[in-house]
Amino acid sequence: MREFSIYALVIGCSLLLAFVYERDSSAVIHAAAAEEPGPAPGMETGGTEAAAGPGAPGSFPMFAGLDSVLHQNVHLPDLDGVERMPLNVERGQLRALFFVSEECEPSISYASEIRRLCDLNADRGLSCQVIYTDPQLNASSARRSAFAAALAGIPKVIDHKHRIVGATGARTAPEVVLLASDESVPYRGRIDNRYIAPDKARPSATEHDLRDALDEALAGKPVSKAMMPAVGCRVPDLVVANNK
Repeated sequence: MREFSIYALVIGCSLLLAFVYERDSSAVIHAAAAEEPGPAPGMETGGTEAAAGPGAPGSFPMFAGLDSVLHQNVHLPDLDGVERMPLNVERGQLRALFFVSEECEPSISYASEIRRLCDLNADRGLSCQVIYTDPQLNASSARRSAFAAALAGIPKVIDHKHRIVGATGARTAPEVVLLASDESVPYRGRIDNRYIAPDKARPSATEHDLRDALDEALAGKPVSKAMMPAVGCRVPDLVVANNK
């Protein structure tokens, strides 16, 4: 009888401990769930929206479906040896990165239009840089070209290792990527519709996509056409280019 009482006592204590453990564990789980932060205001689960709306001081709208640019602190020398940071944009400013190739006729033909757009919008908060996508181009030969001469005063960088190409996702020359200081990309794509194919062009453009995008973005408005397919030469793959 005594052994039975001891056995019953042990069973009772075990059941009590199990009950207490289950109760405390449940409380901890519910408390953790209650403290888990939900989506921030203006954000949806699985998506991203800009915190600041159109026209907010020092900000530009984030456009859905366009990638954020990373690695702002990439340093590359321009054709004159000056260190540049193409992805680092000052607050409240916009930067146009023009991806070009010395070996691509459509790229070279846009020198005057690049010059015109950069000069026209400089006082409105636009800075421009030209990014050569040719992995084997050297600064000396690039400086001597008529294309570089036409764009005197605009920083020109050779992206030998495609650090800027990779960060922005540029795939065509010519192609422009418009950057804001918050790493958003208000516009990417063609400068205008002059080229129908790499070897076929209209006498003059009838749609001026970059000009329109700059007018809207610099006014703090969403760009109505945030992406337009670029027409030109494919940016060379680094492995293929280095094995030629």
